[in-house]
Amino acid sequence: MRRLLALVSVLALVVGLNMLGCGGGDDGNDAAGEEDVTIQNDTGNPEEDSTIPEDDTNKPEEDVDVCVPECDGLQCGPDGCGGTCGVCPNGVPCQNGLCVCTPACQGKQCGDDGCGGTCGTCTEAGATCVEGICTFCEPKCAGKECGPDTCGGSCGSCSNGEICLDTGLCGIEGPVNECPGIFDCINACDPTDTACQQNCMNEASMDAQMAFNGVIQCLDTNGYWDCAEGDDACLTEASNKCETELTACFHGNLTCAEMYNCLNSCPNDETGQECGSDCIGNGSIEGQAIWNDFIDCLDANGYFDCTEGDEACYQTAWDACQTEFEACIPPGTASCVEMYLCVIQCQDSACSQECLASGTSEAQGLWNDFINCIDSKGYFECAEGDDACMQAAWDQCNTEFTACAHGEKTCKEVFECLNACNPASEICPLECQVTGSVAAQEAFSLMVDCVVNECGEAGDAECQNNALTGNCASPYNDCLGN
Repeated sequence: MRRLLALVSVLALVVGLNMLGCGGGDDGNDAAGEEDVTIQNDTGNPEEDSTIPEDDTNKPEEDVDVCVPECDGLQCGPDGCGGTCGVCPNGVPCQNGLCVCTPACQGKQCGDDGCGGTCGTCTEAGATCVEGICTFCEPKCAGKECGPDTCGGSCGSCSNGEICLDTGLCGIEGPVNECPGIFDCINACDPTDTACQQNCMNEASMDAQMAFNGVIQCLDTNGYWDCAEGDDACLTEASNKCETELTACFHGNLTCAEMYNCLNSCPNDETGQECGSDCIGNGSIEGQAIWNDFIDCLDANGYFDCTEGDEACYQTAWDACQTEFEACIPPGTASCVEMYLCVIQCQDSACSQECLASGTSEAQGLWNDFINCIDSKGYFECAEGDDACMQAAWDQCNTEFTACAHGEKTCKEVFECLNACNPASEICPLECQVTGSVAAQEAFSLMVDCVVNECGEAGDAECQNNALTGNCASPYNDCLGN
């Protein structure tokens, strides 16, 4: 789809007083010189160094200099008397006696400006401020108690010693009194420390012990302990025969859909396998049973035998298991265009999967047709940032995209919708265009193509207006229905 034509002051008062002491004995004998007047102590002996000057009260006082601070109209800096007129908040410089804060709003549409003000507010309905940008992002917290909401916020926090698990639920990993906790506890023991291992069993609940024994007996019966070291095929075969017993031990309360979303949120690195195991282990018994039916179907249809990168092979196997998949994730009610508008606002794969799962079976089919098309045209092989490559692949699948992303608006209504968009919004122009009917989108594209040919991708408003009233008047009038 084409990109449309477009971020207390403390004053220190210092007083200098010069005390002058002059001689002048009270016996009037000036020639005798200056005499000290002594203070006698209780013993009658004069105190050493306890001399005071003779009375000079009749001596005129000299002038005293008083410094008057000059802080009128000032907020900070020196007051002229060795003090200060105030101190600015941290990070705010003092310039010419004033605290001058420069708002940090470059590239921001909203949020704090760093000076106690704001860089703006999001006025469009549904827009929220995420890291300074007005974003049409709907928090994804369905089935979650904690963790990120995909919009820069949180779905909640845990208390009472619980932590936020990868599933988005609060819990305690591996409590010893539950069946999985027995395994964790025993694995932490020295292999030769049977007392430690027995203590793990003794601390567990009776139900947990029974579930644990069920797993161990089943694995033993099916030769798990007889497998050679490193023989993963043997271990897997034995484990698969104990699916019921393993599920009875390793289960939680997640539905199959919640397990699926959890798996899609796992990182694609060395920690991903452990995360995936936690997702499955936290599924309810029913949820795991439904999930296993889906996985068994994929396996039977060769999904896991597909060569890496063979999307057609993957899709064929997936399509053959649509019934099992829908048993895990029942189809939603969203149209294909609603799915698309949801996906483009996501910031992670878990959010995207929730959007796609919200669509009807028909909507998901239309979406898959579009994805398969752009894949066959090399879209996913384009280098990051190679917009020309991506656009070329996209243009070849415009029919499939429009079949998915269209609504009922006329071309005139699309045009009016675009003119009403906030210039800072990235989602509004897309929403306007994809909610137009198929015919409206075609008419609008003809008009846009003409204007781009006349003015270029970055043409100014004057050129565009001249084009619409000149060489592009025909497609323009067709769009407006004139």
